[in-house]
Amino acid sequence: MLLQTQRLVIRQALQTDASFILRLLNEPSYIQMIRDSGVRDEAAARAYILETYINSYHNHGFGLYVVIEKDSDQPVGIAGLVKREGLEIPDLGFAVLEEFSGKGYVLEACGAVMSYARAGLGIKTIAAITTEANLRSQKLLRRLGFTFIKYVKLKNLEKDFWYFELGP
Repeated sequence: MLLQTQRLVIRQALQTDASFILRLLNEPSYIQMIRDSGVRDEAAARAYILETYINSYHNHGFGLYVVIEKDSDQPVGIAGLVKREGLEIPDLGFAVLEEFSGKGYVLEACGAVMSYARAGLGIKTIAAITTEANLRSQKLLRRLGFTFIKYVKLKNLEKDFWYFELGP
């Protein structure tokens, strides 16, 4: 376990999370608002976990983490920091299974991740990106204290993004 909140456990992703990650990456809202990762089976999900999550932990000391509901011990989403090509500072990333949307889990998990980033990792400024159409993410980022800065186009991502920052 990396972090814990009142309702959540937040930990590093494991290869055994493949079925959960497969489900999350193929949710219609994930594909529409974030991206289509092209992950279509558990073998591809295990490879994705290794390449995207575990490599980030080793290379950057942070990454996206699995968010687990304490009461059910069920993974509900992901939250964490991403080092993206084209952004100078770490980016707050998050997603939740549609059935757990609207319960405040993303706000709770992101708050814990941001506290960890500052106190545990010494990261002072955090970025966040979202699409113009993703009004829920924009609202959440503003609730977390982020400020819209500019539009950005990032390499390897097909969409244009709104870029937010949260300073020290």
